[in-house]
Amino acid sequence: RCAIVCMMGLLAAQSAFSADLIVNPSFEELDPETGFPTGWEPTYWSNPKGTIEAADIAHTGACSLMLRGLPREQITDAGRANNHLALQQIALLGQRRLTVTVFVRTEGTGSAYLSVMTQDADGERLQYASSGRQEQVGDWQEVVWSFTTSPETRTLQLYLRNGGEGAVYFDDVSLSSAEDVLDSGPVTAIVEPLVGGRVSSLLVPSTGRA
Repeated sequence: RCAIVCMMGLLAAQSAFSADLIVNPSFEELDPETGFPTGWEPTYWSNPKGTIEAADIAHTGACSLMLRGLPREQITDAGRANNHLALQQIALLGQRRLTVTVFVRTEGTGSAYLSVMTQDADGERLQYASSGRQEQVGDWQEVVWSFTTSPETRTLQLYLRNGGEGAVYFDDVSLSSAEDVLDSGPVTAIVEPLVGGRVSSLLVPSTGRA
């Protein structure tokens, strides 16, 4: 009984998590010095670098994020593939069932996709996964991608990526937890934060019973 009371206290804290975990999801807030969307970090895993910048082609509002690749023959890395992305790092505690929703469009041979990477408290990588690629998307299209983090998770990086030579645009990014899995050891709880943090079930691992 004490374990359940303690768990409920944890649930109250976890339920305070915003339904949307993303900062500046529509790229409207720009750094006054760099002009780059705040909360996001341009990251380059291939050379020479492609282009990552705010664009005035938007699904809503005035801005989106644009990533433009380079012709493969210009890339000097062994794989000769475009590999540049925009990163946002998120503090995230424990096992969660997460859903990313984003609107994308592409130009030319642009190839839009998402990746996530998670780490434990020591910074060791736990998971790395990528979504399917979106190509030849002439008008804004919603992409929804779901995944579950490990119980040891403490940080998560969300990457918006372009694997092609053309341009891709991202707008209205959302990262939400439709249902949380919270494990305190004695008790595991399934929480639905989008409906007020309602506990949908409790499980006692030692007995396997709810």
